[in-house]
Amino acid sequence: MKVIIGINTDNHVFPLGTYAGHSWEDINKEWKKHQIKMPDGSILISDGEPGLAKALASYAEEHQRCHWHLDRDLYHAYRQDGALNDVSKPIREALRGVLAIELPKEDFKLVTESEKDEIEERMEKAEQAIGQLIQHLEEKDYTAAATYLENAKRGMFGYVRRWLKWGIVSPRASSMIERVMREIGRRLKKIAYGWSDRGAEKIAKIILKKFTQAKEWEQYWLEKLKIDNKVQIYWRWVEHIQPHFGH
Repeated sequence: MKVIIGINTDNHVFPLGTYAGHSWEDINKEWKKHQIKMPDGSILISDGEPGLAKALASYAEEHQRCHWHLDRDLYHAYRQDGALNDVSKPIREALRGVLAIELPKEDFKLVTESEKDEIEERMEKAEQAIGQLIQHLEEKDYTAAATYLENAKRGMFGYVRRWLKWGIVSPRASSMIERVMREIGRRLKKIAYGWSDRGAEKIAKIILKKFTQAKEWEQYWLEKLKIDNKVQIYWRWVEHIQPHFGH
């Protein structure tokens, strides 16, 4: 099951689609068919699932790899190389330190050009440091870990580039989509076991709509069922039955 949601600058979450039994390239072809467009300054935030960024990155100005997944997935890449946690922990801690570029909290227009230049310089130095980490991993023959970081490198600072260009603050992790996926997974396991992909996809769309747009969902059914909060109960008859107690 693949789920795509959007978050606008007002932090309003809205569904973009649920897909069962489809590849990311299938989704890309469907979006192109329907001429799906995203607003200027959009950013794609994702984990490192193969094919995802390649299929959907062109719809956004920037791509941001989830920082939480970077740490977790690098750990697993190390395990593929046969390295234990004691070996990977120092590198993962170094990566977390490199990624920690905090953006100013005040309005973008109030940030001076020198401050923006300083943040851009920090990003460039961080990218250089990541290149050194990759070189270190290659020298130690940690091929899987080095390859993982190399593939993820471009998307590590999408949130910084977006802020520098558009002045829009972006999340650095895909925590919202993780919450949505847990909610959908929890409910599908209860009611959609053994369903076809098409059936599971339809019920996932309903769950996603209800989860992300609860008020709109409630209003839709109020109008659909013509519920106006006025309920009248008519009694056709009332019969009193004398209780009988045996001795």
